[in-house]
Amino acid sequence: MQRYEGDKMFAHSYQTEKALYDAIASVSSMEELQQNKTAEFGRLSVENGVALSKDGAACRLEFYKKEKEDIYAKGEQALLDKVTAATDAYSITTIVNEVMTKNSIEISVDTMWPMTFFSMMDVLEKIEICQKAIVPDAWKTDMQQLEKEYIQSLQNQMQSFLKSIRNYRSDWKVNYEILWEYRHRKKSPLSDAILKQRIAEHKIYCKDII
Repeated sequence: MQRYEGDKMFAHSYQTEKALYDAIASVSSMEELQQNKTAEFGRLSVENGVALSKDGAACRLEFYKKEKEDIYAKGEQALLDKVTAATDAYSITTIVNEVMTKNSIEISVDTMWPMTFFSMMDVLEKIEICQKAIVPDAWKTDMQQLEKEYIQSLQNQMQSFLKSIRNYRSDWKVNYEILWEYRHRKKSPLSDAILKQRIAEHKIYCKDII
């Protein structure tokens, strides 16, 4: 109780800890607690577990909202909404695990595409180099062949990615707009102009795949 006192982050936990303390302080022995307060003590213990889960989720939710991490925030909000239904320690754990497992899949699906797309920048740059490089006539055929190989590599990478992400969500479709959302855009040093260019190139090279 004293650990949480005055700590705004654990406001719910302080109240339930205090209620537990008051219940214990109201009796003079363990025997009296067991005889007269067993049901109350059990109920307050569950409320304490719920409160601690809520305080943790509320703290993380505030942080994720500040950082515009919408998918992470979605999971914490779901936990806040559902954990109050818990009736015992087991159900608290079950609810937390179910909500976090579902959210972890949502996070994976949300991050896999931007991570994959931005990892393709190296290949897209190499394709551009092949197209724009000024080389002797004797090397032009080689450059064209190298360009084809890079394009094929890009397509192979995209096909592998689509197979992987559709193991999580079978109806998943490519969404280029998500690349501009703050939680993903902040991770890339590309200028807006270059990002637009790379998206346009990717659409052309992978049009028969996506």
